[in-house]
Amino acid sequence: MTQVTMETLEAGGFDGIIKEGAEAFDGDRAPLPCFVHHRDAGGWCERGATMEAYEIPFCEVHGAEIKAGILAEIYHDAGNALEAQAAALVRAYPVAKLEERVDPETSARGHNETTGNAHPVDIFFAARMHTLRLMRLSWSAGQHWMLEVLEEKREGASAQLAFALALRAQKTGEPV
Repeated sequence: MTQVTMETLEAGGFDGIIKEGAEAFDGDRAPLPCFVHHRDAGGWCERGATMEAYEIPFCEVHGAEIKAGILAEIYHDAGNALEAQAAALVRAYPVAKLEERVDPETSARGHNETTGNAHPVDIFFAARMHTLRLMRLSWSAGQHWMLEVLEEKREGASAQLAFALALRAQKTGEPV
């Protein structure tokens, strides 16, 4: 897998998608709240923003999760993309705190079953990746108005993916 750094991201034409440190918030240090607020994500995040992605403010925890998703979407490597994101997802959306928000089909799923239906991990991973792609394309086209709408959809898919990963690990005894 290609080593992804901010330098390779910028060299690939994606300069400004992710802003951290002094670069974030155009140097404005006014405390901003984290934008995460989807119902499945537990409602409004109460942590302060430390970074930006697509010019949307995120706290350290949710920022790490969206950064992992953005990098995976840009440098998609099917063999390693999910493993690299799993820890960030489960940390950002802990199933123990948000258990009532888990999709009923995910909760009911026998994680060792082989059925004709796609596994919830696959369904929500695809939904998250498609939403991240739409966010990147909207940002690239200067359609910034669309990013907040898509961000809420990304939060929902991310939370459900985290729940599906955690429940699968819990039911199979394997690590996330």
